Amino acid sequence: MIVQTVLQVACLVWWPNYLAFLTIQLVCTLGGNLAVSWQIRHRYPYLRQKENRSVAVAPATLVKLKHNLKGLVSSKLSVIITTSKDGLLIGLLVSVHAGGLFANYTLIVSGITLMLTQAISSVTASVGNLTATTNQKNVKTVDKVLKTHYFVNFGCTTIAAACLMGLLNHLSHCGLGLPTYCLKQR
Repeated sequence: MIVQTVLQVACLVWWPNYLAFLTIQLVCTLGGNLAVSWQIRHRYPYLRQKENRSVAVAPATLVKLKHNLKGLVSSKLSVIITTSKDGLLIGLLVSVHAGGLFANYTLIVSGITLMLTQAISSVTASVGNLTATTNQKNVKTVDKVLKTHYFVNFGCTTIAAACLMGLLNHLSHCGLGLPTYCLKQR
């Protein structure tokens, strides 16, 4: 990831070509995937043995897996569609200046969102594991943990939203330095 970022920044500084930028991203992603695949093959050779390939997945499990995979793909695709085109549309339909202001605020909000997502998703995985491995006797405990997790998520996002509403202009001014990069106060 660091190598990809350094190469992309160098590409934009020395040769400002967006197609080369995307090509670097594609090559680095492909290289990373091939490296992970190579490591898996060498660390877990038993996965490629012939007797392990003949194990069939139950049809009910396969149907559920396909259903969940469709939901995951559509969710990721909708996030990409809704979040990555806003700045371009604002720049095209309103003005480039308004698009730049939007990008400044989006940078701050997406940074905070990324931190919250990292913190919440790590706990979500643990709660999911607890839910999957718990027997019927401890359902009330799992329900309590799940509701507590939902409440903490709600609290974190509410506090973050309230802080952003009050401090977003100040954060933008501190981070970017000039008040011309901030929205005007009314």
